[in-house]
Amino acid sequence: MAVCGSARAQQTGGVVEGRVVDVQGLAVRVATVTVRGEGWVSATDSGETGRFRVANVPPGEYDVTIESPGFARRTASVTVSIGAVRDLTIELAVAGLAVTERVDAPVLDRDEADAARSFTARELEALPTPRDVFSLARAVPGVLLDRVNVAGAETGQQPGLSSKGTRAFDTTWTVYGVVVTDMAAAGSSSLYFDFDNIDEVRFTTSGQDLRQPTGGLGVDIVLLRGTNQWRGGARFDGATRGMESKQLPEKFRVAGRAATDYTERLTDLGAFGGGPVIADRLWLHTS
Repeated sequence: MAVCGSARAQQTGGVVEGRVVDVQGLAVRVATVTVRGEGWVSATDSGETGRFRVANVPPGEYDVTIESPGFARRTASVTVSIGAVRDLTIELAVAGLAVTERVDAPVLDRDEADAARSFTARELEALPTPRDVFSLARAVPGVLLDRVNVAGAETGQQPGLSSKGTRAFDTTWTVYGVVVTDMAAAGSSSLYFDFDNIDEVRFTTSGQDLRQPTGGLGVDIVLLRGTNQWRGGARFDGATRGMESKQLPEKFRVAGRAATDYTERLTDLGAFGGGPVIADRLWLHTS
């Protein structure tokens, strides 16, 4: 653990930054900025130009609260995703009532230089996939796989992934920014992931972070974590032979001239749960 503590990681979340100004547009230099979400909080001060920056913010919904002597407290809500930079301009009024507002993330992030696609836990639940992170790459423009996973029949074997002319063994896998690429099988992950335990996954096809050791596809994964609220769930997924269509022409099937691959039975079940041990300090999560 002592050795791991000094390791350098890649992107582990997003960035919340911006500028604090008064109603005349002048910088507010003594403002305290607090970014608070479910099970995560960080505080900083605005500098001489009124700017602030909070890095490595885990994906999720956050309240950004700005306080300064002589001004009314103001709170803005933002959504953070892996690798994204949320740039805010917060205007403080003179002391009075506190203000809360919703700040929608821009469709085009001017500070984002890479080409990437992120999937949140809500999207993962809704997308019709074989429920493994490897097959999810099929939904990313510019990414090619060496096989098609039908109904989970290939979930036990990782596909080769490549993007925009790069080699499959240049793919880099990270969890919380820590590289987990298999050293014995370049381009593959050394881990298989519980699909329902993923909070967000980001596929970067070009313009990768300079700390990534290759120029190939980058896959960043953030897992679910304990929060200040107890939560949990269970699932059961499956497929049987009776659920498959029959594509072999009848004349070939009767003559026995062609073999047919089919799924006898596939089952996938699991559960997760977690919550606070000490609120805002220590959390538990297991799956």
